[in-house]
Amino acid sequence: VSTLDDVGHEHGPDSPQVDSALVAVDRVLGRLRAALAASPVADRVHLVVASDHGMRAVTRRQTVDLARCDAPLAGVLSADPGPTVALWFDRLPAGERAARREAVHAALARCLRAAGGHATVWRREETPEAWGIRGQPRAGDLLVAGEPGWQVRIGAARPDSTDPDGTRVSGAHGWDPAVDPQMHAVFLAAGPQLVAGATLPPVENVDVAPFVARLLGIPAPRGADGDGRTLAAALRPAPPDLLLVLEKD
Repeated sequence: VSTLDDVGHEHGPDSPQVDSALVAVDRVLGRLRAALAASPVADRVHLVVASDHGMRAVTRRQTVDLARCDAPLAGVLSADPGPTVALWFDRLPAGERAARREAVHAALARCLRAAGGHATVWRREETPEAWGIRGQPRAGDLLVAGEPGWQVRIGAARPDSTDPDGTRVSGAHGWDPAVDPQMHAVFLAAGPQLVAGATLPPVENVDVAPFVARLLGIPAPRGADGDGRTLAAALRPAPPDLLLVLEKD
């Protein structure tokens, strides 16, 4: 099933190649459903189809190169070029880290504003709360996030003889789904405890694990960020004896 993601990155989400990959994935799901229907436990099986992200068409022309900014990036570790770039300062001497972080933040903020505002630099502790990374050092000390359709990198991309003018369309994901609907994904589910034909509000992926745990009658994962509320409308009313099991902490 991950082939669809690979093809989307290579050719873009609106390409004929993605259409062909979708047909192949649909056939796989069709074979799975046919096998489940013939199984002796067919009336007990729930099938959940989820995706972790959408896909947006991009070109190399819509790239913000942080190397063009007059920011003191020497010795700063970077990772994840694409919709975001993360920067870490922990390889610098301890006494220099805080001042360097602020100097880089100020320089990048000025540069990005002057370049059209296609990306924003964040201190990790000031990122949107919904991102859930404020207390996660692995997310970087600074995070530079492109606006939808714009990617961020440090330094020029490697020459590509197949795309000399930077206009070839490919695909990418990683922008905030709260501001970019093209990052929205697929969620489908069917089974004996589910309402057929129910239309759900937007589903958050953090709710999938608690939802599946509820279908199985087991406790939700400890420390899970979601609670399954966005999927509650899909559940059939449970009989009292079953409800006691499903609601148990």
